[in-house]
Amino acid sequence: SVVFLAPLIAQYWISSMTIEIATVEQSLMIMGLIMAFQWPSSIYSGGLRAIQHQVAQNLIRSIAITLKHVGAVIILLFISPSVIGFFLWHAFVALLRTLVLSKWLWKLLPKTGFKGKFDGRLLIKNWKFTSGVFGISVVTLILTQADKIILSKMLSLEMFGYYMLALSVADATHGLAQPIITALFPRYTQLVTTSEQSHLIELYHKGSQFLSVIIAPMVVAIALFSNIILMLWLRDEVIVENTDKILSLLIIGYGIGALVYPPYMMQLAHAWTKLSFYKNIIAIICIVPLTIWLTNMYQGIGAAWACIVLNLGYLLIEIPIMHRRILKTEMWNWYLLDILLPAGTTFIIGYGSYLTMPSGLSTFWSFSWVLATYLISMLIVVLQLPHTRKDFIHYGKLVLAKIKLK
Repeated sequence: SVVFLAPLIAQYWISSMTIEIATVEQSLMIMGLIMAFQWPSSIYSGGLRAIQHQVAQNLIRSIAITLKHVGAVIILLFISPSVIGFFLWHAFVALLRTLVLSKWLWKLLPKTGFKGKFDGRLLIKNWKFTSGVFGISVVTLILTQADKIILSKMLSLEMFGYYMLALSVADATHGLAQPIITALFPRYTQLVTTSEQSHLIELYHKGSQFLSVIIAPMVVAIALFSNIILMLWLRDEVIVENTDKILSLLIIGYGIGALVYPPYMMQLAHAWTKLSFYKNIIAIICIVPLTIWLTNMYQGIGAAWACIVLNLGYLLIEIPIMHRRILKTEMWNWYLLDILLPAGTTFIIGYGSYLTMPSGLSTFWSFSWVLATYLISMLIVVLQLPHTRKDFIHYGKLVLAKIKLK
């Protein structure tokens, strides 16, 4: 659909003052190919997660991300400094990643002596859960792409580019959260199946606390010091000026969204898909007009505010509903200990650092200040939370013991 509709989208939807329509059209067609190359990878990634080979999946994912970004820079610098070259390289990496995932999964699957074939009985047996997850996927796709579709029409292509640049940085929160969630979900499912409630509760809080340690310090550092981080990366005052405020807001919204992953995984582990499906339907009904209104008033900054409203809704509305049915006694422990305590601590440290940061520092020393703020806040949160503190001390003792042996 994207490939065949590309001429119409380029002509009547996207507004660009500097890029030719033919280039926009060709770029859209390649994007359609990228989608086609990418979607089978979710099947193979799901297979690797199911047999608990998350390390292999994350390794392939990390290499693919490195290839995509580093290779794109090399392409633009030395081979084809054009948007077409950029997207063609992304299409190649997407296809390569899917092929490698496929090969790796089939290699790891147990050998049965029979040729693999489609088994419709499994689909019938699990149709309720499968259709629920499919429904969630569809409405989530609509929800997560709604802001981009709206902004691509309401903003110029250049302003839309600033928004997408900020979005690419903010999306790092999901990249960091994914390995933790990938490891948690199969174990959640196993514990639910075996009715090991005490272990399930422990893992729920442990996973949430580890996620907070990873996400909260990064979100606070980027939100408060977005200008410094973007300037070090891009070295372009015009781009930074048009991007930093959007990034500060988007990273907060995406950070909140990443923190509610463990409750969502817990719902799926209990084969409860209705809550997520209906919440996203309601979210689409509410957030689309809100995004249009805020974008019309405040451009990309308005859309970023809509992102915060959306994820706050998940945090404040979905979680209480979930805990009325699942892990009924754990809601306040999750809110206060797993989320509020690390978020509040990192904000206090980060904002204090922001206020006391000396003026006139060079780019290098400014970034060093931000990095030190991030590391200090992360260390304090690690020591503050019971599960992360326990593991930190345990592995610290192991390291010291090995050093003494040497």
